[in-house]
Amino acid sequence: NPNIIGYSFDNELPMDSLMLDNYLTIDPTKEVNHYSYAAAWNWFKKTTGKENPEADDITDDLRDKFRGFIWNKYFSITTKAFRKYDPNHMMLGTRFLTVASKSEWVMKVAGSYLDAITINWYFQWTPDADALKFMSQNADKPFIVTEFYAKAGDSEGNLANRSGAGFYVETQQDRADFYHNFTLRMLECKNMVGWCWLQYIDNDPNNGIGDLSSRDSNKGIISNTHNEYTVLTSAMAQINKNIYRLISYFDKKYN
Repeated sequence: NPNIIGYSFDNELPMDSLMLDNYLTIDPTKEVNHYSYAAAWNWFKKTTGKENPEADDITDDLRDKFRGFIWNKYFSITTKAFRKYDPNHMMLGTRFLTVASKSEWVMKVAGSYLDAITINWYFQWTPDADALKFMSQNADKPFIVTEFYAKAGDSEGNLANRSGAGFYVETQQDRADFYHNFTLRMLECKNMVGWCWLQYIDNDPNNGIGDLSSRDSNKGIISNTHNEYTVLTSAMAQINKNIYRLISYFDKKYN
């Protein structure tokens, strides 16, 4: 299929900074925990160089290295399986949560296996420049923002906007301003290669379908009755039609 550019393996897998603590304290008597418990303790002992390390030996650096250990295991399996059957397309990994952009070891491991980093970027009006730089330096790969959006209080049908992680604003003009602000920051980054607005259509709270994040929010560029939010789409067009000129401008500005 000439339209395929690559594969995402999964979406927003666990990224808790306390993964090491959690693995070391799960109930080892339950069969489902046997391997995870043993693997975590073996890693902990090997990394600390102690036969009987204790909770006081856990540092933030070790916690992050353990996340790298977990993700190395994950990517070593998934990329091998995908490349066995399709060696010709890009490996895009799991779509990370924003917190991954601040993990040195997760980014290093991801960069060693993937062709591009994919990340769902939420909870910020402007993407943090330091996080973008940190991600670029440690992964050393291009990245795609695979989810971002703003939801407004003046949506058609006055949706409650209780679900979803999008940035909450008051008006459709605010959503337009959010798109401009967010994407201009993205275009300043030389290793950014694309973005995806979530999503095409608003949630429909009357259909009773969907996960907890997709119940009643103004996510779409059209309403759930198929009316276009023209203030938003016009602002999107302003950026999208001028992407290459904007990139050229930023390249010159930052030399």
